Amino acid sequence: MLTARMTPIQVTRICRAIAVMIAVFMAVGYAWNFLDGAEVALAAYVLALTALLATPGQRGSELVGAIAIWLSFAEVLSWFQNGDFNQWRWIVAMAALALVLAPFKAQWLREMSRRHPDTVFSELDRRCPQWTPALMPRSAAYLASARKDDVAETTPSLDREAS
Repeated sequence: MLTARMTPIQVTRICRAIAVMIAVFMAVGYAWNFLDGAEVALAAYVLALTALLATPGQRGSELVGAIAIWLSFAEVLSWFQNGDFNQWRWIVAMAALALVLAPFKAQWLREMSRRHPDTVFSELDRRCPQWTPALMPRSAAYLASARKDDVAETTPSLDREAS
């Protein structure tokens, strides 16, 4: 079987080529206005999947967000060129990207349920690894500055400690 002899970097390289081809196809399709909603949805879905496989070091949600911005910009440029903003095509493209993004959010929620089942979402800093101080309890000075209290009352001064 062909996949038994492939390496992960080969899959990455193949997906890079496919992602570039789909992006060029979509750019031409938007410029000449020959793509309908179903074609854009399928192309956006495959573009997102291949882009995720093509860039394994990039955060998935950021990459899908960048593709959403690119597709929105392409729709606006198509509107400028053709005089018609195809809302249905844009909505279907964003829905296709949401289908790619939904498993990421479900996976994150499953991971947080395993690691931090009793922590509220506002205290979880998803961008920091678990070993950083971001998940440590907040100090009194930090909480006072966040509430915009007088920080001098909660932080000890050097003069008080010296005496």
